[in-house]
Amino acid sequence: MNRIILILLILSIPMLHSCKREKEELTKTAVKVLKSPEKVKVINDLHLLRTATQTYRIEQNGENPPSLRSLNVKLYYPDEYHYDRETGKVRSKKYPEL
Repeated sequence: MNRIILILLILSIPMLHSCKREKEELTKTAVKVLKSPEKVKVINDLHLLRTATQTYRIEQNGENPPSLRSLNVKLYYPDEYHYDRETGKVRSKKYPEL
């Protein structure tokens, strides 16, 4: 009887390891899903800022806006963006790849 229990325990070890790995993957996926709405809002903000920057540049004969705040754009995350006045480029601090 003890041998059977020992054999069952030995056979269950790989299953436990597999369950742990699946739980870790599930957790990573859940975090990505939960962050998706935030990333979508950042993408939307970037689109608004880049469009407003281009419009400003057209209206001001090629001059870039002095700051993002001067564009008066309503944003989800107003302090999330880095603006380079020299180039007129806007990027996200949290998602620099966007």
